[in-house]
Amino acid sequence: MLRILRHTFAVIAIFFLTGSAAFAAKPLGEKELCAVLAKIDSQMAKAKSFEWDFEATSSSDILQHPVTSEGTLYYLAPDKIRLESTEAVVIINLSNKQLGLDFKDGKPMTKVDAKNFSGMVAINEMLAGKNMKPDNPYFNISGKDAGNFWIITMLPKSKDISKFIKSITQTIRKSDMMKTMVDIEMKDGSKTVYKGKKAVLDPKLSSNLFIIK
Repeated sequence: MLRILRHTFAVIAIFFLTGSAAFAAKPLGEKELCAVLAKIDSQMAKAKSFEWDFEATSSSDILQHPVTSEGTLYYLAPDKIRLESTEAVVIINLSNKQLGLDFKDGKPMTKVDAKNFSGMVAINEMLAGKNMKPDNPYFNISGKDAGNFWIITMLPKSKDISKFIKSITQTIRKSDMMKTMVDIEMKDGSKTVYKGKKAVLDPKLSSNLFIIK
């Protein structure tokens, strides 16, 4: 269950993935960072819904080789998220702090009070366009200018989040403020890089997808 929840934290951080890039980068000043975060907040706030297929590559000391998995994320503004993968279905309602887990084992969905996972709620609220500011209560945020991209790094200051996440680094394309890569490094040294395979902005999604049964 813990591994699934970690996977969920990481995946929901990636609303606009389309590719990846690496550039020499220079740190942003405070005013520049504030301006960039405001643009990111504005862009994400426009999304009424989102659907995309992703590919995740995970590596750690205990894995002999990197492991690649696939899945689909559905987002319905302002507070509903559904993550489907080969391992499980995870549904989150940010407003009433509910979380549902279906491990695809033929058993009923497990219902969890998301208040017990405040770190997850904090990550999702911020990455959905809320609290995207330098004085965020959960993360210390810094940024770099990498040519055609911004690189935003988030280091947790919340104890709930810092227990398992070391850092989240997002590469964001300047032209449309869309993320192209998200790199999640866990406290235990494991690492996962997420890339989008196909993305659809504002698709018509049934509310039934987000029912926690």
